[in-house]
Amino acid sequence: MRYRELNQRFPEVNLLLLMGVLEVAGFAALLAFQHLGTDARGRLSGGGFLGILLFQAAMCAVTMVWARVADGWTLERFRMARPVLPPLVLGILAGAFVSLGMLGYHLLVRGRGLQSALDGESLPAVLVWALPAWLLLAPLLSLKDELLFRGYTFVRLGRARSGLYGLGVSSLLFAVIHSLEQPPTFWQFCGLFATGLYAAWLFHKTGSLWAPVGARALVVMGDMLVSGNPRLGALWKYDVAPEGTLMDAAVYVLLLWLSGVLVSLTSRNGEATPARPESR
Repeated sequence: MRYRELNQRFPEVNLLLLMGVLEVAGFAALLAFQHLGTDARGRLSGGGFLGILLFQAAMCAVTMVWARVADGWTLERFRMARPVLPPLVLGILAGAFVSLGMLGYHLLVRGRGLQSALDGESLPAVLVWALPAWLLLAPLLSLKDELLFRGYTFVRLGRARSGLYGLGVSSLLFAVIHSLEQPPTFWQFCGLFATGLYAAWLFHKTGSLWAPVGARALVVMGDMLVSGNPRLGALWKYDVAPEGTLMDAAVYVLLLWLSGVLVSLTSRNGEATPARPESR
C-alpha cells in the first residue's frame, strides 16, 4: 500500500507521523538551545531567543509543506486566505477576555503579584525579554499550534471521519503533545484539552484560522506573565495555572465559556469543516 493510499484510509497515521517529526525536532532544538542559547547562568541569550523564533517559524513551514505534499493542502484549506482583520481582531478580543480574567484571578485570588514574575530581577531588565516574547514569540507559537492542530488535524479528520471525531481527537492530541516536555497535573491536562476544544470551536464558528491564532496568542501572553521571567526559560507553561488545581481549571474553563458566549453574540457562522465525512 502506498503512503498516499494509506493516508486516504487512515489519515491518523499521517498526522501522528507529522507530530512525531515535529516533537523530535522540538526536543533536539531544546537541547541545542540549552547548550548554545544560554549564558553561563543558564539564562536565555539574544541568539537563543532569535533561534527560538526561527525554529517556530520553520515548524510552521514544515506543517504547511507536509500538508501540501500529503493532502494537497493550500492556504484556502487552512482558512488563511480570507480577510485577516475581522477574525483576527475577534480572536484577539476573545483571548484578551480570557487572559485578563486569568490575570485578575491570579492577582485577587491567588495573591500572585508582579514580583513573582520578576524572579528577583528589575522590571526594566525583565521587559527587555518580556516584550519581544509577548509581541513575537506568543503569536508565532500560536500560529504553529493552530496550523497543526486546527488548520490541518481538525479539518482533515473532520472530513475523513466526522466533525465530532476531528474535534475530540485534535483536542486530545493538542493536550498530549503539550504534556510531553513537562508532565502536567490532571487539571492542567483538562485545561489543555479545554483549550483545544475552544480553539477548534472558534475556528469552526468564524471559518477562519486567524481567530484561534489571535485568541491563543493573547492567552499565551497572559500565561507568560504568570509563569515567570522569560529570560529564565519560563516562556510558556500551561493556560490554567502553574499549580494546576481544580479551582484553577474551573475558573479557566468558565472564562473560555464566557468568551465563547461573547463570540457567539458578535459573529456570524462560518463552518471550517463539513458536516459529513468525505466519500471514499
